[in-house]
Amino acid sequence: MLSLDPADETALLKVAAAAATHPLARDHPLWSITLVNGLEGRHSALFLVIHHVLADGIGGLAALAMLIDSAPVGAEIRSPTSAPPTPQAP
Repeated sequence: MLSLDPADETALLKVAAAAATHPLARDHPLWSITLVNGLEGRHSALFLVIHHVLADGIGGLAALAMLIDSAPVGAEIRSPTSAPPTPQAP
């Protein structure tokens, strides 16, 4: 967990850039989460970095949607069941 001082957008973007560009250690899980508290208006931010070997773009978005979904606890959450169709060459 991290608290920013000052807790403004510029400081938050610096933390996000550092989280996204810092290499993930190969001897640890290939993901990281950074929680930032103390933002203006009593807000918080969560940065999730997942190595591509763990999830592709669609899978990563589905996992993220489950983390931030506003559905009530216990509600059925539908995940993608297949990849989107590949466009056919003309």
